[in-house]
Amino acid sequence: MTFPASVNDLPHPSISTPPDASTPFPVDYSEGFLVGYKWYDAKNITPQFPFGFGLSYTTFSFSNITLVDNLASGNPNFQVTFDLMNTGPVAGAEVAQVYVGFPASTGEPPKRLVGWQKISLQAGPQHRVTVEVDPNDSSHALSWWDVKSNGWLTTPGDYAVYVGNSSSRTSLTLAGTLHAGTP
Repeated sequence: MTFPASVNDLPHPSISTPPDASTPFPVDYSEGFLVGYKWYDAKNITPQFPFGFGLSYTTFSFSNITLVDNLASGNPNFQVTFDLMNTGPVAGAEVAQVYVGFPASTGEPPKRLVGWQKISLQAGPQHRVTVEVDPNDSSHALSWWDVKSNGWLTTPGDYAVYVGNSSSRTSLTLAGTLHAGTP
């Protein structure tokens, strides 16, 4: 969930009140698919607490991040691998999140959550983690819905892949770039 810094940062700072319990009233869905963190990203608004942000008694660091592109294989996927270290004083858990930035020509929001993994670590240890993303599963990690063809499309181009612990640009590190589709 994303928490705004101000009510004025919401897509609809005020919501119409129905006249009574049974009278229909119009609802404005003008933000379209820019729901949650996607709204803040697209509007370049810094929320109070970004999607995925978690308060903790400890801290974590990501290092040695690599992206493995298996899109052309018989089992198309990509993997983001990294070392996660509990750098704080007590045991804790971190939810590593993988986001994909679509080519601008798609009109998609700046990035989309496509994978995650929760890791628990004692204070001090480091753990090698791999998050595998299948672009053909129901999340359609590299596709967007085309209303004209009534189907999912993958636009040829470069897709930036990020890893971090929230949707905030400051918490994400570029893992690499995938090239999808035909040139």
